[in-house]
Amino acid sequence: MRQSTNQKGCAFVASIVFSVTAILHSSASLASEIDSFSDRHLLSMDAAPILNQFTQNLIDQGLREANEEAKKKSKYACNEARLRKHLIKHLKGNLVHGPIEKFVNFAKSDEFPMIRRPKSTSIYQDVNFGEGPILFSLKSAVGGIFMMEDKEGQKIVLGADKLGHFFTEGLVYYTKWSKGKTLAQVLNWGISTENKKFGFYTTGVFSHADLVANAKGMTFWANLVENRMDLPFSKAKPIFRCRDDQWEKINQFDWLNYVDLGMDEGINCNDYKKSLEPKVLARIKEAGDKVGLHLECPLLPEKLESLRQQYGTYQSYLLDQ
Repeated sequence: MRQSTNQKGCAFVASIVFSVTAILHSSASLASEIDSFSDRHLLSMDAAPILNQFTQNLIDQGLREANEEAKKKSKYACNEARLRKHLIKHLKGNLVHGPIEKFVNFAKSDEFPMIRRPKSTSIYQDVNFGEGPILFSLKSAVGGIFMMEDKEGQKIVLGADKLGHFFTEGLVYYTKWSKGKTLAQVLNWGISTENKKFGFYTTGVFSHADLVANAKGMTFWANLVENRMDLPFSKAKPIFRCRDDQWEKINQFDWLNYVDLGMDEGINCNDYKKSLEPKVLARIKEAGDKVGLHLECPLLPEKLESLRQQYGTYQSYLLDQ
């Protein structure tokens, strides 16, 4: 497993994190990490249909607004930048959470099939402030998990954080790429964020699954109108085309065109700060022992190997090595 090489400055960063923690603490939707092990065996309902409908509704709102704007100002007819602006408004969200994350984290049990375990009984219950200031300070820092079943019947366990990474960091990836950064530079930028503000500095956790979610989101933003990126981790076709000066939706958004086991932290394993790693691994084993299961990441080594073959030259940027 990768160990942090960015220890200098952690104390300073931690002090800043602690000061903003009080501001964010009241948000029950804020979840920085997920426990992908303790309760995954209890997930039985496929959340994809609900998430697809919710996401499609947001996309349709952006589409309507873009077309209404074009009717008022002809210069915006089939203007991709304006379409993107309206979609960002409904999909990206703010500093704390995006609309889809908010829906998932606040949904009632009869609205969405999610399991949320308290941090105090999760695999992160032993983290201290020095290891992960956000994870230590926020009671809500461990988010719930849900399951999507892919087209081959494979269950993929996710948290709402992956949906946020998809649209928000995915947009950053796309923006950097569209402004001339190479794909390698973009993917390396994502790695740097997990080494720092989104990972080791704030939670003590480096999530390769987050990096996959970022990359998948990049392909969404890149391929809205035409296939600009042909990558081995994207199956989606363009969603819109221009017809009679209006945007027309030609394909429905489907999470299963993007989501795969690379976004499941039980398969694409996390890395942890050196002092935190044995604590988390012990809690994972303990969680398995309680229910008579052998829990050790990767839960399905053969699936991780399959992802390596699928991602090819990109695997070193996205998968646990």
